[in-house]
Amino acid sequence: MAILNKRPAARFRCFRPLMVMLVLCSTGNLRGQAPPQVSPVDSGYWMPVAGVEQAVDIMEVHNGHLYVGGLFVDAGGNPDCDGVVRWTGSGWEALGPGLRLSNGSEPWITSLLSHNGYLYVGGSFHDAGGDPDLDFLAKWDGQTWSGVAPGINNKVYSLYAEGNNLYVGGNFRNAAGNGRNDHFTMWNDSAWIPFANGLNNTVFAINRYQGELLVGGSFVNAGGDTLADFLARWNGSDWEPFGNGLNHWVQHIGISPAGELYIAGLFTDAGGDPRADHIAKWNGIGWEGLGEGLDREVEEFIFDDSGWLIAVGFFQNVAGDTNSHFIGRWNGTSWEKYGAGFNGETRAIRMLGDSLFVGGTFSIAGGQVSHNVSCWVSLPTAISEAPVPIAEHFSLAQNYPNPFNPQTTIFFELETSAHIRLTIFDAAGRQVRTLIDAPQNPGEHRVFFDGSHLASGVYFYQLSAISPTSQQASFSQTRKMLLLK
Repeated sequence: MAILNKRPAARFRCFRPLMVMLVLCSTGNLRGQAPPQVSPVDSGYWMPVAGVEQAVDIMEVHNGHLYVGGLFVDAGGNPDCDGVVRWTGSGWEALGPGLRLSNGSEPWITSLLSHNGYLYVGGSFHDAGGDPDLDFLAKWDGQTWSGVAPGINNKVYSLYAEGNNLYVGGNFRNAAGNGRNDHFTMWNDSAWIPFANGLNNTVFAINRYQGELLVGGSFVNAGGDTLADFLARWNGSDWEPFGNGLNHWVQHIGISPAGELYIAGLFTDAGGDPRADHIAKWNGIGWEGLGEGLDREVEEFIFDDSGWLIAVGFFQNVAGDTNSHFIGRWNGTSWEKYGAGFNGETRAIRMLGDSLFVGGTFSIAGGQVSHNVSCWVSLPTAISEAPVPIAEHFSLAQNYPNPFNPQTTIFFELETSAHIRLTIFDAAGRQVRTLIDAPQNPGEHRVFFDGSHLASGVYFYQLSAISPTSQQASFSQTRKMLLLK
């Protein structure tokens, strides 16, 4: 199971196909906003998501929904949305009465993990769901909060699970009164299990690589070994170094779809490679850089469906572009910008279907006002200013923009001349408009649609190629779009 983790910041701060993706990124009323800045490199743009009042530090997908955690209260204006919330597709939903500290101040959620039907939540909070025993670590079943086990006495930064074993890292000491349960321990469904004599500072990341348990953080001399600083592996009886040592904290440990090990954090020159700054890959015998590395710390990274690594953090000037900050994509040979970037730090990233969500402490994403959460929307390849080619097949692309208010453009392409019918339906399947019912030439086509007369909601547009003999559809394709007023 994936690890989800966050270190403390330098300062406090609070399944589908593409057509479903754009509904998930719905943002409320778009009237009056400037058009989004479209990235020519990535063929997409950053779409604002209903704002979160302060910092977003962690994200997780659980039971098909996006959950975000951080140092915030009143997400989307909901007074119960404190610390951790669920994205409904149009707004934020509280998890019961939310979370708080005992003094009434904001909770700080720094770890989320989906496992065995529960959402595990770790951080700095007390009395989850009003239960005085649910401090720093709790789990949510979709309706209520419950405890994992008593004994954690300080902030949880990382969670990792295998079967019934829950691994926990953080800033705690003496978990369950055991002096060896410092900063890292495991709950085996009946007791907290220590690992040798514990670690001497915070654990921010946990993962398993080729059968070996790895931890990263701000600790040094794990197992008494001076080379086991900031990253260590468990050999079954004690901690030992992994690689040739690092010079600063490890924030994140990730495994690529190909089974390759990557780490990220505050370190520079990992394993002696001057290019291995803030992110590095294990090549089997040592650490190597990804290009020239990045200029500041990397908070987290994920791998998309193509296997490309997407990193977020405090770095700037991705691929030499001074207008592309705080997010970058590694394509295997070089770094690429991911849209126009952000005006503040990015700290969390997660894919939900084809949707890419990013959280942090920013107010602008891709030139659009976006309070601490934004969603990347990929444009259909039909959006192009190039000369119209002869299409190789019949296809219907996603409309743009989507969501829209009240105007949008629908794109389709034809391989041969055909009688085409393009029809709009509402969510109940009622036909509300026919945009085209006439012969069309081969190539790419764009059709303007104005929904001024329609109510807000989900609509479907269907492209049909009509047989001249039977007058029946010989080809038909349908997509979804969202009208927001």
